[in-house]
Amino acid sequence: MLGEVILWNFTSDGSAEIGCRVLPEYQGNGYGKAAFGAAADFAVRELKLKLWARCYRGNEPSHRMIVTNGFTPTYEDEYFCYFSERRTFD
Repeated sequence: MLGEVILWNFTSDGSAEIGCRVLPEYQGNGYGKAAFGAAADFAVRELKLKLWARCYRGNEPSHRMIVTNGFTPTYEDEYFCYFSERRTFD
């Protein structure tokens, strides 16, 4: 195992939060980006979920990974940057 991608915080309106963690020795190799993207595609295409994500403010690698996978920054609070996802599959 080199990390995890999770879907959680499911809501009654059909949305969920997606998150990703990669062990330090595997970071920077694109594994998180690939796994996050594949899980997001699956969640939208097969599960018909609307996704959102967040990362700690100042966590530039996570911020880049989320944005690179098609998420748009929506707002920030004291601790986190939040993102929404607009991917659709017919």
